[in-house]
Amino acid sequence: GISVTILREIENLKLVSKSPYAVTLLHVAVSSSSLFLVLEYYQHCLADIIDTHYQRYQTSPFASPAACKTLLFHLLSALDVLHSHHIMHRDVKMSNLLYHHGVLKLADFGLSRRYDQNCNLTEQVASLWYRPPEVLLNETYSTSIDVWAAGCAHLEFQLGFPILNGKNELQQLELMCHKIGCPKDYHSKLQNMIQLPQRHYYFKVLDQVQNLSNAGCELVTGLLEWNPKSRWTADRALASRYFTEPPSSLDPSDMPRFAED
Repeated sequence: GISVTILREIENLKLVSKSPYAVTLLHVAVSSSSLFLVLEYYQHCLADIIDTHYQRYQTSPFASPAACKTLLFHLLSALDVLHSHHIMHRDVKMSNLLYHHGVLKLADFGLSRRYDQNCNLTEQVASLWYRPPEVLLNETYSTSIDVWAAGCAHLEFQLGFPILNGKNELQQLELMCHKIGCPKDYHSKLQNMIQLPQRHYYFKVLDQVQNLSNAGCELVTGLLEWNPKSRWTADRALASRYFTEPPSSLDPSDMPRFAED
């Protein structure tokens, strides 16, 4: 009587527990009528932390290059474990990124599932602001859906606000074209759907980001590549020289702390 979705979530939580940057499933409790997943507890999610800090100071608490790099490394490491098992999270967003004692933890695996080229995938996945072009255009998607979301999250870590905050799917596509740029081979798909920018440019949004090195810019463009086949994988992103150049990633004890953290 247990739904396939719940069984899938339990299985995926067990697999991802191998990563120190994903929430740990501690126990599954079953009664005559209910099933409960017992997970490790975290006080904060990054959505609340970043929103609250930005409202007060108009900046992100993780705006320093070292802190931002550390969060991205944690997130990509968790995704790399998932993707190595051919599992998609499909809902990477700030409210599903927990934070405690300087460590990011990927949580909420309710939409996660194994990727199979022959399986039928639902189109309504990923929160709108973190949804990649292939999902918005109702095309086939794979584990690269999570990598796009990680790219959006990376910029949000630095800026303190989402870069692609559309109110609907068409506006989301317009924001992508105006802030990130639209490859020419997508123009024919989009020209009858949205208002394409008059000027042809890429990654205008990077003008808003301070202290991002050339390697960091290269990483962002790789994560936010329109074509999912050309988009960087989590494994490739972790191998980027961005993570080996100074400043180094921070030890959890040196990361920002917050009330009751």
